[in-house]
Amino acid sequence: MLARLSRYIAHEYLRFFLLILSAFLLMSVVMHLFGNLSELEDWAAVLELLREIALLLPQALELMTPLTILLATIAAFSSLGRTSELLAMRASGLGGWRMLLPVLGVIILVATGVYFTQHQIYPWMHKRWVQPETQVLLPPLWKVDGERNIYYFGTRRPDGRMESVSVFRWQPDPHRLVERTAIAQGEQSKNSWIFRDVVRVAFTSNHLIRSTQETWEIPQMELPSVPFLTPISPHHRHVVPLFADILRLQGEGQDVTRHWVAFYQKLAYPVTLWIMALIGFALSATHSRRGIAVESLALSVLLGILFWILNQIFLALGNAGMAHPALAAWTSNLLFLLLGLSLLVRYRA
Repeated sequence: MLARLSRYIAHEYLRFFLLILSAFLLMSVVMHLFGNLSELEDWAAVLELLREIALLLPQALELMTPLTILLATIAAFSSLGRTSELLAMRASGLGGWRMLLPVLGVIILVATGVYFTQHQIYPWMHKRWVQPETQVLLPPLWKVDGERNIYYFGTRRPDGRMESVSVFRWQPDPHRLVERTAIAQGEQSKNSWIFRDVVRVAFTSNHLIRSTQETWEIPQMELPSVPFLTPISPHHRHVVPLFADILRLQGEGQDVTRHWVAFYQKLAYPVTLWIMALIGFALSATHSRRGIAVESLALSVLLGILFWILNQIFLALGNAGMAHPALAAWTSNLLFLLLGLSLLVRYRA
């Protein structure tokens, strides 16, 4: 009996979730479509607009899912309350936390779908539609090796060629610059780098020593790793590869603040969905009348918007280095968890 009731709750909850989410996504598509109708001059423009909408949907899905979870929880349990089904379930021995277990199962499926969309579908679409148009020159890159030598790769091309490369070698004790190497061009071979037009300037205590070299070949392992693909945003990297990238980039002396924020945000997102369900259940628990249920839906929209604003503020502080990445990603969750627990205590009282 309890298993059948759990399946029934999950079915009703999923029905409301899909209905509300479809409405939100449809509104996003319609707004974007009507906002760009004036630019549709030919079929190529129509195809480009459809690609923009396809790239927009994964972002919209991630942003709208917490609010959708909140609204779906209130709608589902308010609907069950109006028909006295909640009362019957309690009489059959189904407690409040037991009622939330089917919702948790749906949330796990939803979180998995959002994760797959953000880390598989969106990168695939971006690589297929956006990178071929933008991947001409890669941005400059600074690197540090194990001996704390600093490398500057000015211009990188997708075919493995580089221009304007500089190497700064430092003496640790006392700390001072001892040599600067300027490289006009370079390209990657199978196991080594081949540099051309190399100019070295050694800094001694009394004077400079300048030397030139037409070609310089150096094994790849002696230089920091240099990527030649358009970097994927940390937000769209899988959790495990992102963590590995963070450790590698830290070893190369790069700033990984945004990477850490994205890493902790990935861990916090499924918890966000569960907290939204908890708040929605608390708001709907005593609302069996239609007027009060509508009031709860309005309040949930306000709470969803407030959560999004607070979360964006904390994430911005984390990306700017003004807050620890873990706090930046989890503070909104902790605040709304306290809100949800206080609402449940009030409901039981």
